[in-house]
Amino acid sequence: MESNTADELRQGNPRALTLVVQRYGKSIYSYFLKKTRYPEFAEELTNDTFNRLWTYRKKIVDIQSIEAYLWSLAHSNFQNWLTKSEREKKQKADYSEDFSRNDEQTGGEDTLNAQMDMAIIVDRLNLILPEKCCQVFLLSRMHGMSYEEIAEKLSISKATVRNHLIKAKKMLSGLGSLWNYP
Repeated sequence: MESNTADELRQGNPRALTLVVQRYGKSIYSYFLKKTRYPEFAEELTNDTFNRLWTYRKKIVDIQSIEAYLWSLAHSNFQNWLTKSEREKKQKADYSEDFSRNDEQTGGEDTLNAQMDMAIIVDRLNLILPEKCCQVFLLSRMHGMSYEEIAEKLSISKATVRNHLIKAKKMLSGLGSLWNYP
């Protein structure tokens, strides 16, 4: 790579980013593939890493720092992905436990249909709402938690809980009534 690649990248030259992708793309992808074992996730994480490099390119000081900064972004991306994946697994396990407990208490086909409907609603909410907003909304509406309980559980303020619920209401208002909103 040319010695002025870092300067060009920092100044926003897309050609410099192309050079960096050509130089490090395969090794970053291989790293993610080894860690995740899924090509789709590896590709997504690789793209996100280079997008972040582009977004935060002004932090690059010289040519040696491109590689170090890129690997730092890759490691950070993987840790974020891992945390999110673990959180999603835990949520699924919690929902499954709730559904199982509910099924034991009431039993029957109606419960199964209600559980399937709820799973579809939760999946759609995850697609529509930002992650934290969705989490707050589900804790409030599905689990009946108060603002204070949610704030404590998520380590955020009650005002932030309220803001997330207002945001959810606005985003969902055109989609029909799933629950009553604040």
